[in-house]
Amino acid sequence: MGLISGIYNKISRKNEILELTETFEKKLTDISSYYEDRIDTLYEHFDYASKDTDSSTQTAEELKYVTPASREDLLAQCMFMYYKNPWARNIIDITTNFICGTGFNYRTQDTNEKIQEYIDSFWNDPENRLITRLSEIVTRVLRDGEIFIRYFRYKNGRVIVRFIDPGEISEIFTDKNDREHVTNYHYYVQTYVDDQNNTINAIDTRISAEDMQHIKINVDSDVKRGRSILEPALKYLKYYEDWMFGRIVINRMKSSIFLEEIIHGGSPSDVATLKNAQTQRTNITSRTAYKLPRYGTKVIHGDNIEYKWSDPNIKADDTKEDGRQIKLSIAAAVGAPEHIVTSDASNNNYASLAASQIPYIRKIQAFQDRFSYELREMFRRVICHGIDIGKIPENSKENKLNEKSMKEIRRLNAALEVIREHKDNEGILEAERKIYEIEKDPYNYEEIPCATKTSVYIEWAPVIVDQELPLTKSLELQIGLGLVSKETAAARLGYNYRKELRKMEENKGNNSDVDTNNNRFKPRKSAKVGDEK
Repeated sequence: MGLISGIYNKISRKNEILELTETFEKKLTDISSYYEDRIDTLYEHFDYASKDTDSSTQTAEELKYVTPASREDLLAQCMFMYYKNPWARNIIDITTNFICGTGFNYRTQDTNEKIQEYIDSFWNDPENRLITRLSEIVTRVLRDGEIFIRYFRYKNGRVIVRFIDPGEISEIFTDKNDREHVTNYHYYVQTYVDDQNNTINAIDTRISAEDMQHIKINVDSDVKRGRSILEPALKYLKYYEDWMFGRIVINRMKSSIFLEEIIHGGSPSDVATLKNAQTQRTNITSRTAYKLPRYGTKVIHGDNIEYKWSDPNIKADDTKEDGRQIKLSIAAAVGAPEHIVTSDASNNNYASLAASQIPYIRKIQAFQDRFSYELREMFRRVICHGIDIGKIPENSKENKLNEKSMKEIRRLNAALEVIREHKDNEGILEAERKIYEIEKDPYNYEEIPCATKTSVYIEWAPVIVDQELPLTKSLELQIGLGLVSKETAAARLGYNYRKELRKMEENKGNNSDVDTNNNRFKPRKSAKVGDEK
């Protein structure tokens, strides 16, 4: 009997193994069918990546000047990644937030208050909505590599701006002898039907360069079109997405069987009877499966039945570093720390986070400098329009040192050269002190007629909050040395100087707290992004 029972147990166990194998194979078929399209996409991604890395057939000129078809394809991929890929979206959004921060302050270089009021009305115009569109400008430039801003000028002095999609600018025309001198833009849109079933007529026109501002990045100055910051990271974003998908498939396959019910010493009919007695359900592929016991279920069985929880044995740690290396490649491609890409700082401590942010902060500041230039150009166009229609006077006045003071400063500078040769530190300090006192005294200045200045000062708030305390101390020292005005210092810290002065006057009820010793003339207006007039 013992021998027969042993043989029977072996046959029963073999049947159980065959049944489990069959169940696993069915589950694998279910998964393969369910993810068939996604797996095909995975192979397409790797095919694309292999083509993308093969630059042996591309010349330097082809890499620099992409064809319109290639540019549209790259733009579509970057757009797709921005809207569908969480890491690409995170890169663009966080970089935009770092660049814009809490906004910026702007003020005209000209002392005429009418000019400041004129550009304030342009910035706060509800048709322009530039208070909220600043972040959109930055996002578009980072995501698309460029933005086209069209200007509509009206005789009443109003200036309205609108954005044009890069795909709707089919060609940029330049001077035949100067590739960087743009003459006009070809704005072309085919007839189409919108979401409300309205037919939108085609647009086919040329826009003068005077009415269009084109901001482009990541290309040389002689290249007509910009390129997205996501472009170098595209294939690595696909690699990481596919790596994640592979892990999901493996996890689902290995965790598809949760509980084994092992019957010792039973016949095949006993196994079939117990199996048929269990609660069944239908899975996503219309196959029959068996439900697990509900939470809190009481199970009564004999010694011949054993319940065993399956160990999925996923071994995620074996591939963890592979995934991180792909993330680091993405971070390197966009020039950002790893935690900027993933919003996960668990791999770093505070010191390493601070160190890793330094090059990224420099990059953000470089972007701010670039957008400062473009914002100054935007304000310049607006001021010039105000001058053309007579809303702003063509001529203005500026305060310059009078001839007597200039003559004294020239004499002191000449003396400084001699003193420096003799390395007389006390004499150097004394001469510089006298120069400073001459430049500080408002009575040494006189108003001189000049053309209205179209330039605008742009000051961004600190990139990160931790910079505020050391920056405040530094600016306090610079104010004490007479290197900067309080107005400039306030702008660097993100404050609206004009607005803060007004608040202090209201709080004190007089002007006693308004110290203008370090402001040579009446403080010019400034306006912070987000402030209404």
